[in-house]
Amino acid sequence: MVILVHLVALVLLLTHRDVIHGTVLADNPGWSAEKVDEQANSLVLQSVVPHVLIPLLLAFRLRSLKAHKRTFLTVLLAIQLLAHASLPITLHELPGYDGAVIAVQAVSLVFEVSALWLLWATDDAKVWFTARPR
Repeated sequence: MVILVHLVALVLLLTHRDVIHGTVLADNPGWSAEKVDEQANSLVLQSVVPHVLIPLLLAFRLRSLKAHKRTFLTVLLAIQLLAHASLPITLHELPGYDGAVIAVQAVSLVFEVSALWLLWATDDAKVWFTARPR
């Protein structure tokens, strides 16, 4: 589910590039069109990278999860939890989409916390991760 949430966020981000461009223009009215385009493209790219990278890393790790400990997934999920601190920036970049942005972040937060809980707090996970491979 964490992967799906990131893919939804990626689609929303890419379909609202014009809104980010408009925000950059409104924040910097004296900038040339070229400078606004450059900054808007930079913001979109900075936002796209984690929404592509994290699902790829999770998918890769899920394939070989049994062979490795939970540390990698825990670190990745912790980074995602810290990324929620960027909510004010995201809301500024996408004015008028507060509800959608908050909804996506809230769903993401629930799945990330749930995944961490499942990784560390359940007896089944403890047994599964500590079992010796055959």
